[in-house]
Amino acid sequence: MALWRAHPIRFAALLGAIFGFLDTLIVEIDGVLHHNRSAVVPLFMPTPGGARLGAMHTASILLIEVAVNILVWAFLFALFAAIVFGLYRLARGLLRR
Repeated sequence: MALWRAHPIRFAALLGAIFGFLDTLIVEIDGVLHHNRSAVVPLFMPTPGGARLGAMHTASILLIEVAVNILVWAFLFALFAAIVFGLYRLARGLLRR
């Protein structure tokens, strides 16, 4: 709770990063369970008649997917928190005058 009060935008970014990681994890697990191409992990597995990507290529795609997902979610949460708290501080400053 102290982090929320001291640095609300950083806390929102941290929360967004956690949601971004969980979103990536859910998409990857869902892709493995349902054998669809919405995830990167099934690219490791050979397909009948289909091309299989190399391990380094698939791992780099997975790393990029995870990193971008974390960054985008963190940015969106932080942006929303910055707008809300900016408007709050603006309104609080106007009401004190």
